Amino acid sequence: MKSFFDSIFTTNLPPPDSKEGLPFWIFWFLLSIILLLVIFIFLRDKDLRQRLDSFFFKTKQRLIKLQYQARLKREKQKKDELLIEIGKKTFSEQITLDQNKKILEKLRGLEEKQESIKRQSEDIAVKIDIGQDKMTELSKKHEEKLNELGKDQNPHIIQFNELKNKEKALRKDVRHKQKDMTDFEKNIHSLQKEMETTEQSDRLSLDEKKSKIEELNGNINELEEKISSIHNDIPLIEKEQNNINTEIESIEKTISTFDRKISDTKKKEKLRQRKMQKSIKELEKQYENFTEKTKEIEAQKDPLLRRLGEVMIKERPNNNALNLYFSRIDRAEKRIRNLERQIDDL
Repeated sequence: MKSFFDSIFTTNLPPPDSKEGLPFWIFWFLLSIILLLVIFIFLRDKDLRQRLDSFFFKTKQRLIKLQYQARLKREKQKKDELLIEIGKKTFSEQITLDQNKKILEKLRGLEEKQESIKRQSEDIAVKIDIGQDKMTELSKKHEEKLNELGKDQNPHIIQFNELKNKEKALRKDVRHKQKDMTDFEKNIHSLQKEMETTEQSDRLSLDEKKSKIEELNGNINELEEKISSIHNDIPLIEKEQNNINTEIESIEKTISTFDRKISDTKKKEKLRQRKMQKSIKELEKQYENFTEKTKEIEAQKDPLLRRLGEVMIKERPNNNALNLYFSRIDRAEKRIRNLERQIDDL
């Protein structure tokens, strides 16, 4: 055996200068031997086996006990629900015994209180619906009124824009005419200089001078007529501008009046909506309070119904409506006793 292992390890050893380790299969071979040794020890050690068996047995017992406890909890919950159902049936059928008179009286008091709260909450729900419908209707009317004001304002805005464009065009026309007049005056000044130069020229004959001067005078007169025409046109244009500006001011006032009406309408609508929303919120808060009170009464009724059910189980009156419930509660109690016994036996 020793020679066998020596042959394995010596034949597979890497050269001294090599960087490689032992073959990978040797690791698994050694691990297998260790596992076999552990199993061998376990099989021979009786005390170890007993401790492991005891550990697993107790764990199993705990798990079974938890399962039984969960089932027991569900069964007790079912029994509790059955007791409440018996109480409800007894109350609805008004099955009266000496032992349950006080409980029935308390339940009737709570029922009357609950009915009163229910009626009040229904009235509030109706008021909330009416308030929301009214708010929607008024919002629609508000939008219609704004649209109407906008339609009435639009023609004035269109006219205002047209007049502004017209006034702008007139201003531009005045600037052009003033520029033309300045250019004409410069041209006249140039022609006058040319006329002086012509008169003083020695190179031209008298007839040529006369002809040239007449031509220059004709040009000067033509330019002066144009300047005179512009002088006459500008006041007329400025007058038209003033008329347009007066009309623009009047339309601006009309547009501002519409803007104020629209702004006032929006402010009034905003205030109205705030008031209505506040009123609806208060109603919703009251409705929530009534809902909470209803839940509180239901919470008060459950213990009474349970006690009523317990009384009926104890007394077992001969009543066809309750006989079915009695048999169901008996089966539930039997299951509970069996589960409790099984838990105790563990």
